[in-house]
Amino acid sequence: MIKQTFKFALRSFRKSTLVHFLNVTGLTLGLAVYFLVTLYLYQENSYERGFSKQDRIYQLSYTMIGHRMAKGAPNLWHVLHEVPEIETYTSFKVAPTTSVKINDVSRVAKVYTVDSAFLKVFDYELVSGSGEAALARPNHAVLSESYAKEIFGSTDVLNEVFYLTRNKGLDSSYQVPIVVNGVALASSFKTQLDFDILVSEERLPESDLILNNWQNSSVFNYAVVSPGTTSARLDERLFDLSYKYIMPKTYGGKLASKEEWIEAPLYCGFYSESLSGLRVGSETTGNLMPSLDEAQFKTMGIVALAALIISILNFISLSTSRASVRMKEVGVKRILGASKKQLILQFMMESFLAILLSSVLALGVVELMVKLKSRLIGIQVDYSVLQTKEWITGLIVFVVGLTLVSGIYPALYLSSANLSSVLKNGKTKESFSILNAAVLRKGAAILQFTFSAGLIIAVLTMYNQVQYLQSRDMGYEPESVLVLNTYHLKESKNTFRDQLAKYPSISSAAHTNRLPFTETFERPRSIKVSDSTEFDFTMFTVDDTFFETVSMNFVSGVGFKEHEGNTLVKTEGSTDSETGKVYPMVVNEMAAKIIGYDVDPSKGLLDDRFQIIGVVNDFVFSDLRQQVEPVILNRKIYSGVASYHYPLLVRVNDLNQARADVQELWSEFSNIELDIQLMESSFKNLLKIEEDGLQAVLVFSIVSVIVSCLGLFGLAVFTLDQRIHEFGVRKVLGASVADIMKLFGSGFMKLIAVAFVLAIPASIYLLNEWLSTYADRVSLNFNVFLVAAMLVVLIVGVTLLAQSLKAGRLNPVETLRNE
Repeated sequence: MIKQTFKFALRSFRKSTLVHFLNVTGLTLGLAVYFLVTLYLYQENSYERGFSKQDRIYQLSYTMIGHRMAKGAPNLWHVLHEVPEIETYTSFKVAPTTSVKINDVSRVAKVYTVDSAFLKVFDYELVSGSGEAALARPNHAVLSESYAKEIFGSTDVLNEVFYLTRNKGLDSSYQVPIVVNGVALASSFKTQLDFDILVSEERLPESDLILNNWQNSSVFNYAVVSPGTTSARLDERLFDLSYKYIMPKTYGGKLASKEEWIEAPLYCGFYSESLSGLRVGSETTGNLMPSLDEAQFKTMGIVALAALIISILNFISLSTSRASVRMKEVGVKRILGASKKQLILQFMMESFLAILLSSVLALGVVELMVKLKSRLIGIQVDYSVLQTKEWITGLIVFVVGLTLVSGIYPALYLSSANLSSVLKNGKTKESFSILNAAVLRKGAAILQFTFSAGLIIAVLTMYNQVQYLQSRDMGYEPESVLVLNTYHLKESKNTFRDQLAKYPSISSAAHTNRLPFTETFERPRSIKVSDSTEFDFTMFTVDDTFFETVSMNFVSGVGFKEHEGNTLVKTEGSTDSETGKVYPMVVNEMAAKIIGYDVDPSKGLLDDRFQIIGVVNDFVFSDLRQQVEPVILNRKIYSGVASYHYPLLVRVNDLNQARADVQELWSEFSNIELDIQLMESSFKNLLKIEEDGLQAVLVFSIVSVIVSCLGLFGLAVFTLDQRIHEFGVRKVLGASVADIMKLFGSGFMKLIAVAFVLAIPASIYLLNEWLSTYADRVSLNFNVFLVAAMLVVLIVGVTLLAQSLKAGRLNPVETLRNE
């Protein structure tokens, strides 16, 4: 019986080629959107699933004097054995640009310097090598599969030797021979660990855990805890370690209680973060784990759900749109003894074949987009449609479930034919009746265009928001500013900056301790603004020429360069002693308002240490979505190694010539390659994320609207099929083509109007939720809804035009022949 039912289903496809083509096309487009987005969501939600202990692995992050950092103290590795809940642990250093020499060719590689337990925590499968023992001896290495193939052409590289460059002090280096002892197979899932080479190093027990190695943030620490151990319990154990080892070396045992220690200004301690916690909501700086954009994640989820629902409704509409054609088939089969159960099975088989074919085609489209690495869709999907068994199993279950959900109504409807009505008058309206079919089809059309209208409104709003971000006043001019990494110049940094002035292509140059839109370990500083109030201010340390280099405007006062004395301000009656010094500072408008300086300039003295000498306009530096923060800018004073890391900003008059001049001067100071970036690149990278999100929603919305149009077209075909005799009678009674077209289209326009009205409140709620993630945002205004309504009417009008003309041009002789 199954074989015969399968043949009937295939025969139906051949008899109704156009309808099935439209059905499969609409379902393929909708499922392609759904599969692509859900594959992206699955990818972004599957970090570290390739490790067997991923739910018990914790990053041991570090709090050092108010700073929360991913890298922690190297001493921690020596005392973690005291925590009974920890099964195993590892620490490692990351060097993304390490120089290695392989076959006498120097290369740059991403090298992790690890201990022998690294592969016990992160249990990579090795293509070759001896598993966890691969890193048991120092100066042995495990290569990533891709790097082994890139460098050696294969993964058969055991006992190959290469040389690793290691630094000796600040100015010298030496070569260390490293033996390849394994190749790590690439994980099927996403991971935060992006290495080319794992190199083992020897770790010797230390009896004297010096303070410098506690107040030192240089290594990543990870631990695997025993089953049932909570993060809170692990944090308690980590605090005990800090109290036992760090507190005595910091305060010399002067703090008696744990409560005093945790509140102490120089507190240093550890806290645990699960791998999933690192992905979502972590406030720790310097994580290897990329943070999840929750707003985009939710937006993509809504788009995927909308595309799926539209596809299902479209399938139902098109499956029932040619009921009159199937009426005779159903009648004949019932006369020949076919049961209702057999008819339902046949129609469900047809649905299954259509859905299976559409799913295969949709997966093919998705795989093609993944392989081509297309940026058209606005999101980066790296997973194949056959990435994991978990995903494939989910697909199979989904196809079966989709068949039941999408195919049950058409099967019940088409199998519900009343045999006497079919043989008596052959009218589908009277012959088929189940679950108030007319209402259900109209409801499906309303829901389809409710989602479609909502997507159109969302695209218009997102476009307005991105345009606003693009045109937003940053408070400075990053264009034509180069960023130079001059770390290797060390004490010669100032000399290099000053000599840049001799080039006509260069306008000015300045050092700063931080760059806009880049991660920093600097934490806000709490400063007393009144006798009873302290407030957190973001701190910048800059050169005298910083303000002119970035073209920042002063609202009032002057900068450090123009300030008399250039270093400090003396208070009345003060002496030359250190206690009499009051340091000049510049604040932004937000900070001035908090301090009250914009109202009363006498409030410019803070903490008896800082004197406001100028106020600059507010400027955006941390995130496109966050509000402007209160900022204090201090004058930079060189004080040893810490200042070596300050990047140099260079404003240029001629970009190409300036690059050449900078390289020429650099060659006089160093043989190391100079790293040059554009200051505006960080802003553009953040803006690109917003633009990609808009592009993804735009593309998927267009596809979803096309699918909705196919569903509307199906409903139009069905309606014409139902009302064909009515239109014939009206033509006989004198109705013109325009009258019939108006009558035919008005019913659909009423449905679309209802759909648009339903879309408005849902859109307002969801878009306000999305816009709330931006401190500076556009508002939802009437123009957005007006333009959206016009687009919907235009789309519906074009979709219905052909069927309206067909209804208006019907020949009453043909339509009434059988009456």
